[in-house]
Amino acid sequence: MIDTSLEIDDSAPRTGRGWLAGGESLSYGRCDTSMTNHLDLPSFRSPPVDEVAIAVQFQGIDRFSLAYGTFYERVRARLPKFEEHDPIAIQFETFGRPRDEIPEFSLEAFSLRRGWYVSEDGHQVVQLQPNRLVQNWRRQSGVGEYPRFPAVLGQFWESIQSLEDVTDGLGLSSPVINQADVTYFNNIDVAEGETYPEAFRRIFAWPSVQEFSGDAHGFRLEPESCTLSFRARVFAPGSTSACARLVATAEPAETEEGKKIVRFWLRFRGPPPHVHKEGLEEFLLAGRAAIVKSFTDLTSETCHSLWQRER
Repeated sequence: MIDTSLEIDDSAPRTGRGWLAGGESLSYGRCDTSMTNHLDLPSFRSPPVDEVAIAVQFQGIDRFSLAYGTFYERVRARLPKFEEHDPIAIQFETFGRPRDEIPEFSLEAFSLRRGWYVSEDGHQVVQLQPNRLVQNWRRQSGVGEYPRFPAVLGQFWESIQSLEDVTDGLGLSSPVINQADVTYFNNIDVAEGETYPEAFRRIFAWPSVQEFSGDAHGFRLEPESCTLSFRARVFAPGSTSACARLVATAEPAETEEGKKIVRFWLRFRGPPPHVHKEGLEEFLLAGRAAIVKSFTDLTSETCHSLWQRER
């Protein structure tokens, strides 16, 4: 059972200025993150984590083209490489909010590209565009020891602080965060000689996978491929308003070297209840907890042993 244990207090005030200022369109309360203590969460010594991303989306900033070079000077010591990519589309988990309550963005936000600021070893990436900042940790060709979520979160706050210094220094408008998300990408090996359907049965504890018999009134069914998807709205205990959405998807894939894997990613996304630092961190920690618990619930004990589950 997925237990996010979020608590909502709709009367909590939201005030402040700058990066983590409150927005009137966000009418969610505080997340109780007592459940997010890492000692309460399942833990694996050798998890199949290939990439972790922590992201915030905010109202588009005018004249943002001024920020790319100045931000690079701020982070160059730890992120010396720079790349350009197409921007990420605006994404909202709205839970039935009327369309006219969704903030609009300036046209400039769509015309600029997304900058990647990359560490020398390629494991750490900051993605930046006029309405989004993403902090990534990733393996490179399957190589790299996962530094654990607190380390990635620390890098995220460092990047947020750098961008706040840049926007303040250039006199740009202060962004207001309207969505935040945590995403884990897992690459799970397919055994030698194993088909994808066989791998799915071994990896996942989902009943629809385990109960498939391959027989239909005398006709033998031989599955050729599998894709699984799970979506859930996250509610606080006693609340009728969703505060986030959890999505989990598993699909066949291959590594750059051509090795067969199952790509299993989980994302927790929604409008943070408060957009001051403490409230945003509570939301991100709650997302991490929901993902880790859901990952454990949806995968098999056989794989837990392979990944050396500690608790």
